[in-house]
Amino acid sequence: EGRLADAQRSFETALQLQPGSAEARANLAEVHLFHARLNEADDLLAAAGRGDSPLARGCRFKRMMLLPRIPDSADDLLRWRDRWRSELARLEADGCPLDDPHRQAGVTHFWMAYQSMNDREDMEQLTRVLRKICPDLEWTAPHCLESRTKPPGPPHPRVRVGILSAYLHHHTIGKLNLGLLQGLDPARFERLLFRFPRPAD
Repeated sequence: EGRLADAQRSFETALQLQPGSAEARANLAEVHLFHARLNEADDLLAAAGRGDSPLARGCRFKRMMLLPRIPDSADDLLRWRDRWRSELARLEADGCPLDDPHRQAGVTHFWMAYQSMNDREDMEQLTRVLRKICPDLEWTAPHCLESRTKPPGPPHPRVRVGILSAYLHHHTIGKLNLGLLQGLDPARFERLLFRFPRPAD
């Protein structure tokens, strides 16, 4: 972390020495993604995604998920979203099995939440594709299956709200949501906070 320029030079040197290295291309794409250089990352991921290795499949999925953090214009945003849908449909048609989407691709649809559009149909399609290419995502713990067969108990007296984030500290997410969490009426809501190891603040 903090030495991305050195990393970029190293990956570029690796590609000069081994032009066919998918791993070097995938790593160089990560550097470009960090700097929001989507077009460069797109080309690298397309090349790294050829073949049927776990790395190649992860790169194809990551390439499909490319979206700008801050689009150049409304038209640019629509173009990228149309591309996202087309690539997702192609991924669904071609098949791209993933053993572990987080490890192989490590991306989500996070930036869509900032684009002020109705994403329901897109999320339904993405969920359908993920269930198809990684059936293990539908695994259910045995104790949860058992609970489904038991008759329901009495309703909980309060609405249970689970909060899960690694950013509930001196961070924009923590600052934005502090008032929301504090404002939940404890007589009506039971707050369940799941916390990660975090800075001391």
